[in-house]
Formats: sequence, C-alpha cells, structure tokens
Amino acid sequence: MTHDPNDGAPAASEDIQPPRRGPRPVRLDPAARARIGRGLRLLYAEALTRPVPERLERLVAQLGAPHAADRTEEPPR
Repeated sequence: MTHDPNDGAPAASEDIQPPRRGPRPVRLDPAARARIGRGLRLLYAEALTRPVPERLERLVAQLGAPHAADRTEEPPR
C-alpha cells in the first residue's frame, strides 16, 4: 500500500467544484414555448371566467386593510 502525501490536505481552489443540483435546465425553442403557452391558456381558460370565491375576496381585503392594533396604538416616541 502506498501513502498519498496529499491525503487530508486541502484541495487547490481549481479542484473544488460546486455540487450539482439536479439535471441541467433545458432551453426551449420559441416554437415549443408558444405551443406550451397555447396549451396552458386552453387548459385554464374556463378557470379564468369563473367568479372569485367570496372567501378569497375576504382574505385579499384583509391583506390590504391595516391591522386594528396598528390603528389604536400610538407610535413610540
């Protein structure tokens, strides 16, 4: 068995590569992007014509309204 003198030594910066996370992204050509866009518009066209549920409207209204505690408290001096 031979002994590696670099065993345990830090690697040179050019030897260090960032870890890969999943496959490389695939770039779609414009024609493929257009086909996908048309398909999605057809798929979701009906959903876009439906009215917004009341519960969702209330939640959105609550997001835009100031909190009750903010209106009653005086700002710190």
